Amino acid sequence: MIFQQLVNEESGCLSYLIGCGQAGQAVVVDPGRDRVAEYLRIARKKGLRITHVLETHTHAVASAPASESGRLCHGDGATRGAPAAGGC
Repeated sequence: MIFQQLVNEESGCLSYLIGCGQAGQAVVVDPGRDRVAEYLRIARKKGLRITHVLETHTHAVASAPASESGRLCHGDGATRGAPAAGGC
C-alpha cells in the first residue's frame, strides 16, 4: 500500500494519493487546486496510474474545480467521484 498525504500550504487543506504498487493503480482524494502535474509526477515516480479521483466535499478555496479534476482524470483516464448536490 502506498499512502502519501499532500499539504496545500496556502489553504492548509490536505489531499491524499493512495495506491497499490502491485496493481499499479492509485486514487487521489480531495485534489487541491493547481496540483494536477504534482499528482501525476508522484504517481509516475511510484509506478502508478491514477484510476480514480474522489472528492469527499467541496470547498471553494482548497478543492480543485471541476476543470482541474477533469484534467487529472484526463491525464490518466481516471474516473471522478464527488458527493451529490446537497450532501452525501
